[in-house]
Amino acid sequence: MIQGRPSTTALRAATYRAHHQVLDQPLVFDDPLAVKILSPLGPLKLPPRTSPVRAWAAARGRFAEDALHAARSRGCTQYVILGAGLDTFAYRHAGSVLPVFEVDHPDTQAWKRSLLEQAGIAAPPALTYVAVDFARQSLVPELARSGFRPDEPAFFSWLGVTPYLHESAVWETIAAIRGLHPRNEIVFDYLVARSELSWRSRLAHRVIEWYVARLGEPLRFLSAPPAIRTHLEQIGFATVEDLDCPALNERYFRNRPDRLRIAGRIARLVHARA
Repeated sequence: MIQGRPSTTALRAATYRAHHQVLDQPLVFDDPLAVKILSPLGPLKLPPRTSPVRAWAAARGRFAEDALHAARSRGCTQYVILGAGLDTFAYRHAGSVLPVFEVDHPDTQAWKRSLLEQAGIAAPPALTYVAVDFARQSLVPELARSGFRPDEPAFFSWLGVTPYLHESAVWETIAAIRGLHPRNEIVFDYLVARSELSWRSRLAHRVIEWYVARLGEPLRFLSAPPAIRTHLEQIGFATVEDLDCPALNERYFRNRPDRLRIAGRIARLVHARA
């Protein structure tokens, strides 16, 4: 992202989630605040009804919150949203006692809090904002200063961030999460290395790369699924679910009359736990 400005990709992701609420039925990801949080920016402009990127945004949000629900049943007592952007989980569950830590770049976080105030969406008591520039700061010390309890297991969500970080920063962050508590869990997404893709997917990859570079957020981290699994197992995550787009379509978009679904195979979603 460009220093001094909020993340453009965070706005794009939030817009796709808002479009999903208005255009698609049945909802894959039910986010009743998705439109409201964007209201200070003006009327929501609606795209054509079907969009593979909108489907990806819906599936990504649903996958993370489904995994959170399962993690809570296994004893996770804290929720950390890394690169929170305009995520609305904490505000949709304002009455919950689950501690939620929204971690994001200071510029993006200040922008979000301004939008929330203008939209009349109050921050719940269980929410803590943690300002971190992943390119310059370490996650663990900033979490510790914000009341996070390393002696209790936590669930971490890290969506739409890893492609823009250097590989070392990605694995250092994931290793730090595993090192905080042996029962910590994480969901994250990543882009697949070009060598693993068909020519058609490589072309789509280059279009995305060109587009986000123009927004000031160039792609830096790409990987192959076997390398992801190997790294996670070396770090200490014994159970790794790594889903490609066809698997996500089967899980969330099967037999939809509107034909909403994710296209291609350039991105994947991972849930890793002990």
